Amino acid sequence: MPETTIETKHCRQCQSSFIITDQDRDFLVKLAPSFAGKKYLLPDPTLCPDCRQQHLLCRRNERTLYKRTCARSQQPIISMYSPDKPYVVYDQEQRWKDGWDPLAYGQEFDFSRPFRVQFEELMKKVPLINLIIWWSENCDYTNFTRGNKSSYLLFASDYNENCLFSSNIFHSKSVLDTLFVSHAENSYECIDSENIYKCYFVQNCKESNNCYFCFDCVSCSYCIGCCNLRNKQYYYFNQPISKEEFERKAAAIFDYKKEIQQQFQAFKLSQPHLYANVINSENASGDYIFWAKNCQNCYDILQAEDCRNVSIGVNAKDCYGCIGVPNSKLMYESTASPENTNMICCACIWPPSDNLLYCYSSVQSHNCFGCVSAKQNEYCILNKQYTKEQYEELVPKIIEHMIKNGERWEFLPASIAPFGYNETVAMEYVSLEKEEALKKGFKWNDFEPPFPKVEKTLRADELANIREISDEILNQAIICEISGRPFKIIKWELEFYRKHNLPLPKRHPNQRHLDRMHLKNPRKLRERKCDKCWAEIKTSYSPERKEIVYCEVCYNKEVYW
Repeated sequence: MPETTIETKHCRQCQSSFIITDQDRDFLVKLAPSFAGKKYLLPDPTLCPDCRQQHLLCRRNERTLYKRTCARSQQPIISMYSPDKPYVVYDQEQRWKDGWDPLAYGQEFDFSRPFRVQFEELMKKVPLINLIIWWSENCDYTNFTRGNKSSYLLFASDYNENCLFSSNIFHSKSVLDTLFVSHAENSYECIDSENIYKCYFVQNCKESNNCYFCFDCVSCSYCIGCCNLRNKQYYYFNQPISKEEFERKAAAIFDYKKEIQQQFQAFKLSQPHLYANVINSENASGDYIFWAKNCQNCYDILQAEDCRNVSIGVNAKDCYGCIGVPNSKLMYESTASPENTNMICCACIWPPSDNLLYCYSSVQSHNCFGCVSAKQNEYCILNKQYTKEQYEELVPKIIEHMIKNGERWEFLPASIAPFGYNETVAMEYVSLEKEEALKKGFKWNDFEPPFPKVEKTLRADELANIREISDEILNQAIICEISGRPFKIIKWELEFYRKHNLPLPKRHPNQRHLDRMHLKNPRKLRERKCDKCWAEIKTSYSPERKEIVYCEVCYNKEVYW
């Protein structure tokens, strides 16, 4: 059923126009909090969906890690907070250890000052956890992760084992350099793929094995350089080949990696691309949406229902303007808060928590307002304990105070975010220069960690064939061919390259991550015409891009018929 447009708004940050519909208003009514029988309605957003996403992402520092000292044990730790930041940081052990109480830092609400000022003061007093790692083993160098085992430099990923240098991967084993992948094993440099085994440099592939440099292939095996294939075996650039010919090409494929990569990219541009990956979903728009219902402008979601402007929300329900809310419901303008219920403007919340407003880095807490690092607390405001009756009387007064001061029901201003824009995931989706970021109200981090001292270095063009690499490489550093930053190979990584006959990487892990991000489409829909039938479509492929983009009907005719 078509949406009824209520009003055209103009974003206060980028000045672009965006639409508020009656469905948007329905969400705002549904998610509005109630106290003493009175509903405190959420006003229309003043930021467009793209800028709202930017403001949420600038609170997620997943990958930029630093060395600093635990404020409690005085031991060296790895932290997402740089040592120059004015925060008290505890490591994992000390954060969960008894002997400190977040309520000891509680402060009474001051109605003569803005809420955001008081909240920022609280953030600088209460201990924050160095990294977000839940229920994991031997995963000290990971962040925003849970249920992982023996993994290294793994980010925003759950339930994996022996995985390295990857982000947003799930239920996978022995994979390196992957992005948005689930149920993968023994695979390398894969993007937006699931149920794959022994796949290398593939994107948008499913139920496949032993594939190299493939795009949008389903139920395929033993394929090289293929696009849009279904249920095929032994294909080379979409043409059938013998098993013997495949084995000959596969055995030497990485000896000619650069050449075949260039050939594949050219071939991919000659093949049609589906306008969006919206599979088995009803009334849905966005990209990478699977088995969802009533989800608009959503990305990377699965089995979600009644969501709007949501990214990374498996089984999310009734969520609006959120990022990273799997198995959560009734969430508004919140991020990194899985398996929680009924939250407004929260970030980094451990489950199960519910009925939180403007809270940060809290665990298993309920009915709290403006709390930091709460743990199993209830009826607290700015980390100060109240009775249920006192809480329900005071919170409405604070809400009225915020409305009077112009502190709207939106995520806290970026100016009090704990990270600089350039440290966060926001930089990966919307890259800004320092001056532009500061002009838009974001922070910027100028801290430069000491450059690592390395005695033995190799230039990327000096790397030998993997069959000729000795263990001595573990004592050397490779100079990234793009950034110039040195990086080292670790033992398990080297074993993986040898096992799969892969060349050593020539780029720093952070540069490799950026390379993969550039292969993903932006989380933004554009108006475009199908290149086959000229029907109007909304797609993340902007009109000026070179890909051939088809609507669903034309694409299915091309691929399946």
